[in-house]
Amino acid sequence: MLAWLLWQANADPPILGKGEFYAIKGRVLRRYGAHLGDDLQHIQKKCWGYGFEGCDDDCGKCGGTGIFDEFWVLLQRWRMGGYTFHVPTGQRSRMPPLARPTIEGYIRHVERDHALAHEAALWLFLLYAPKTFWRLLRVGRHSSPWWLPLSRIQAAVFEVRMFIGRLKITRCRDCGRWTVRWINACVFSLQCRACEHAQRRRWAEDHTEPPF
Repeated sequence: MLAWLLWQANADPPILGKGEFYAIKGRVLRRYGAHLGDDLQHIQKKCWGYGFEGCDDDCGKCGGTGIFDEFWVLLQRWRMGGYTFHVPTGQRSRMPPLARPTIEGYIRHVERDHALAHEAALWLFLLYAPKTFWRLLRVGRHSSPWWLPLSRIQAAVFEVRMFIGRLKITRCRDCGRWTVRWINACVFSLQCRACEHAQRRRWAEDHTEPPF
């Protein structure tokens, strides 16, 4: 089950917790996985010119080579629960190595359900990085089906925080009593409901004073 969660989340980890996710990935693989060896990854970034207007022979960003950046990364290859994972070793070189690269370009993951990948990442954070889990619950929501419990909890927490954020405790400008009012995009009254209703009644009687 742990390997499946890692495999799902690895395809699309949350942006706000990406660093913490890769730290969890390394910990889990070192403890439960099998190190199969190393792979050499070759990355070439295509040059798009200044302002993405296109690259030509006189391009000042790449010197006309068409390659904006190029480097080689050493990756550890792990196996866990029938899935293969790669973990960067931190070794990166801009000089061509003697060995032939075994991975050309970025690793393309099999396309998976985005909601399911998000749910799997939340479970990993709950198990291995509770602080990150609670931080993610507070800062966003994720649209997901009902059968993904942590994503639904995240959505509920987000809605509650949005609701509380629209409530404002203030003093009534007329009677001075404390009151709780609802803030919306159109209007926010500085009166309590009793004073507001009284002012509406006076306005309805003489039509000489606007309601707000």
